[in-house]
Amino acid sequence: MTSDTTQRFNRAESLLGAGKLEKAERAFRDLLADKPAHLAALKGLARALTAQGREDEAAETRTEAAAVEARNLFRVAEKLAEADKTRQAVDCLERALTLDPDYLDAQWARAEALHRPGRMAAARAAYARYAELNPDDPEAPHMVAALGGAPAPARVSDAFLTEHFDRYADNFDSNLRDDLDYRAPELLLAAVETRLADRPEPARRALAVLDLGCGTGLCGPLFRPLAKRLDGIDISPGMIAKARARKLYDRLVVGEIAAELGKRRTRYDLILAADVLVYFGDLGPVCAAVAARLKPAGLFAFSVEAGTGNEARLDLSGRS
Repeated sequence: MTSDTTQRFNRAESLLGAGKLEKAERAFRDLLADKPAHLAALKGLARALTAQGREDEAAETRTEAAAVEARNLFRVAEKLAEADKTRQAVDCLERALTLDPDYLDAQWARAEALHRPGRMAAARAAYARYAELNPDDPEAPHMVAALGGAPAPARVSDAFLTEHFDRYADNFDSNLRDDLDYRAPELLLAAVETRLADRPEPARRALAVLDLGCGTGLCGPLFRPLAKRLDGIDISPGMIAKARARKLYDRLVVGEIAAELGKRRTRYDLILAADVLVYFGDLGPVCAAVAARLKPAGLFAFSVEAGTGNEARLDLSGRS
């Protein structure tokens, strides 16, 4: 059975084909009032306007149609990327950007899709283009630097971290756990329990614990049984909201880690940093801030990425 939308579109096309331009225009506009993203109707309306000599209106309608088509291609590209069909995804995104060169989401997605061995120069150019289109964005310049297009910053900026992780908060757990098989909290717990093994049992279950860069609180369920007090700090309000929903932490604060450590007077038996120090570059200042907040014989448990040499450097991933 033909849908009502299809019937209405076919009628508008028939009117246009019969040269009944004003009636065709009204029919296309009536359909678009209900289905504003109907690509074929937008293109039909543009043709009806051109046939009436109203080229300025036709051009505006063609621009609107191009934007709709670009967004359709973007959605296809997202599905292709999810299916690991990166080359096809890039092709879709490039077609979308041909239609709408200022389409920010497509520009960013293209940069991320190109960000793989052998395409780094193209990825750098794509991030640079995004930075031109959206100069207030802190992430694109950072990625340009990571790919060798600008001097590396001393550390990832607060603005980058806040924006990145606020945007990431809703999908953070599923991406890390399901897609990346993330196990940093479990590895930290195993290391901590090994170091606590010679302490009396009550002391091992009554620690004051601080979770730096706590994110959505993935360390919370593992370390809560060891903690008489469990606090967390994260620079992302979106992440803190997710951690708060777990109802495992005694205190959660939005803030930059080193600054927050400097404000505190509480001292902790254990301070955690799971997948956090990769954003700091030189670790001296943050380690000094941590040391000032540890009790005697306190533990600092953290993860870092494997690397070579003794100097901090910005990796192609944008991490250190």
